[in-house]
Amino acid sequence: MKSRAIIFEARHQVNTVDFQLDPLQSNEVLVEVSHSVVSPGTELRCLDGKQPGSLGWGFIPGYACAGHLEDGTPVFCQGTKRCSLPRMWGGHVSHAVVDETGFYRLPPGVSTVEAPIVKLAAIASRGVTLSAPAIGQPVAVVGLGIIGQLSARLFKQAGANVVAFDTDASRVALAVEAGINAVKLDSTLKEAALAVLPGLFEIVVEATGSPSVLSGLHEILSPIPWGDYSGPKRQVVVQASYPETFAIPYQDFFNYEASLLIPRDSRPGDIRRCLELMGSGELDVKNLISEIVPATRAYSAYEKLLARQTGYTTAAIDWKE
Repeated sequence: MKSRAIIFEARHQVNTVDFQLDPLQSNEVLVEVSHSVVSPGTELRCLDGKQPGSLGWGFIPGYACAGHLEDGTPVFCQGTKRCSLPRMWGGHVSHAVVDETGFYRLPPGVSTVEAPIVKLAAIASRGVTLSAPAIGQPVAVVGLGIIGQLSARLFKQAGANVVAFDTDASRVALAVEAGINAVKLDSTLKEAALAVLPGLFEIVVEATGSPSVLSGLHEILSPIPWGDYSGPKRQVVVQASYPETFAIPYQDFFNYEASLLIPRDSRPGDIRRCLELMGSGELDVKNLISEIVPATRAYSAYEKLLARQTGYTTAAIDWKE
């Protein structure tokens, strides 16, 4: 069977190619992909040649796509498990070969356009699960790219008192549209945080991917008294993805007894839970898709993301046009 895929041919060079799909084995099923979605942090790092464990150029990127089984069942999967081209992780394909248990059925009302975002939501959900916010607990989300957007929405859904910050007015507007208390940074982060919540925050989510931002996040943590204390601990959730080592100022974080949480991707339960939230309407992701791009023009989406085009969050890739 003839299939198509997006490949990263070289640094900042994206193409769509045809390849031959091998016959299915007895324990495999075929997903005819309708849409995949770009994960900007991971994929731009791959496209820049900075992804740890990279296979070398000429690989299929992406890890989130949705389509239909042969019987018409709409499903989400994380890419094809095998093909004749190298994969990092093989999500941007027109046909995905998966194990017979390697997919998730879509709830009613969740389209194949928005469904691939569930993988990114599940990554953000992992941070919520690990930090376990209490109802009303003050949480700051710093950075409103797609992971920050999803983190803010999921922490709010969990009952936390969420305030999100970004320097980009269009990203702030997207969060506000989703019901998030979001603030455009026209001053320092600490000044903005004090203006909106003088007591500051017990959980801070780092979603910028900037080491300099991460190293200063202690400044918006609520102080902890030096006497006996049994209240909530201070946590910094590193939700952004870092390709290399980063440093934090030990003494500054020490003064807050801050826990540094680094969520490791997502687990199947995170995906199932986020699909349920999307199906029930408790997690609305529609405004996070900046445009739907035919697979043959996928390069244009990456160009906009590389250029950091204002208001551009991510793109859904259409494999049916």
